[in-house]
Amino acid sequence: MKLYRRKWITISAKQFIPENFDPSGATFTIQGPDGTVYQFPIYCDDTKFLKTIKLQTETEEATANLLDWIIVGRLGGMYACSPDKFQASYEPAE
Repeated sequence: MKLYRRKWITISAKQFIPENFDPSGATFTIQGPDGTVYQFPIYCDDTKFLKTIKLQTETEEATANLLDWIIVGRLGGMYACSPDKFQASYEPAE
């Protein structure tokens, strides 16, 4: 069997943590690799503690939770990635 390695790509990523919320605390903004800006409302549960955002991926709506990394790929695809998977899969681009 032949083995394949994923081609090297550059993505935009921003961790969904309070320090990265917009100043109002009501939205989360990320800029894609092509410069497109995406803004998402932040949803809170009844306790106002658990915060999430909804991402429209290529196939479905996904939920990102606090600490997740929000990733925008070079073709505009968006998804959430857990901190441990992000750390294992990505490194800062030079």
